[in-house]
Amino acid sequence: MLAKQTRRPSSLQSPYTSFFGTSYAPSPSERTELEALISGAQQELVELDSEMFRIRVRRNRVQNFLDDQRTLLSPIRRLPIETLAEIFTHCLPTRRFPIRSLKEAPLLLTMVCRKWREIAMAHPPLWSALHIHVASDIAFDAHELKLRQQGICGWIACSGALPLSLSLSFDEIGHEGQNLSHDSLFDFVRAWMNLGTRLETLHLEVGVQMCTMLESYSPPTFPILKRLSLTLDVDTNSVDVDSQIPFVSAISRMPNLSGLRINGFYPVQHFKSAYVNHGSNLTELDLGGDLSWSFELQPMLAILRGAPKLQHCSVHVQSDPVAQTYETVNLHFLRSLSIRFDGDQEGDDFCDLLENSFRSLNCPALKTLSHLK
Repeated sequence: MLAKQTRRPSSLQSPYTSFFGTSYAPSPSERTELEALISGAQQELVELDSEMFRIRVRRNRVQNFLDDQRTLLSPIRRLPIETLAEIFTHCLPTRRFPIRSLKEAPLLLTMVCRKWREIAMAHPPLWSALHIHVASDIAFDAHELKLRQQGICGWIACSGALPLSLSLSFDEIGHEGQNLSHDSLFDFVRAWMNLGTRLETLHLEVGVQMCTMLESYSPPTFPILKRLSLTLDVDTNSVDVDSQIPFVSAISRMPNLSGLRINGFYPVQHFKSAYVNHGSNLTELDLGGDLSWSFELQPMLAILRGAPKLQHCSVHVQSDPVAQTYETVNLHFLRSLSIRFDGDQEGDDFCDLLENSFRSLNCPALKTLSHLK
């Protein structure tokens, strides 16, 4: 049919072929003949373009029809809802907490189609973890903070009754001296801490003001919290070493804590008082972050002695101000140990610190050891 409908020129031959590529100038009669040839070829080209357009339109319609039929046969449409929901969980980021972005799971999954949205919204494991970053401009904007809180509440509502893994990064930089006390911020913090009894993992990267507010609204206990990471954004030049750093004391209200990471300024005596008798379940302890203050060796050994089940440990130590007698700390389950020694230790002081540190630790199961200065 197409062959009959498509017009083709009977001949594309020209009597002037021998003159192509030369400087030959046609006579007036030859010019008339050439113009007729050109006009005929142009008309033929227009007809061909029109026919090609019609064929392309027809082809696109057929291709769309074909795609629609094949879509109905797609294997993913035959998957049970439970299987598809499990696949969705593997779309979540593995090295960080999910964020409220339409460009990644789980929110991205809700944008594909109505069925996927219904499955995603009804699958609590997709919504049991969340990272929230509160920039300083939002923290001081009551309206924006309220909108942020509403979004978080909607996210958490989809998690059902599952244990939660939450991360909060609060930026106070650029607003030093400004008062964070306003109702919207109180509501925001209260909403977070009301989830305390459901928290299984909690990461906080905050300044002193926010940390104080979090502690003031924290529940009497965190019954199922297993992992706590606390990064304190503190100007150590303006903080009294005898001051109480908030939220660290909450460790004593975490009976099932097995993983603890604290990075930033924390007075040793206050950490010890919060930690004592509450480290027996710890299997992971990280006190050696880049922002951390170093512990004197004797207090550090006391801390390790209170955590006999440790499997992974990272610490930052310095020499004791006076000579000490060190009792051996037995860590029978410790498999990896990282010790960062204070950079101010030099010469014999450093050698003594190094020797005392390793002589005081009995780690028969140790497989990985690293030390930095």
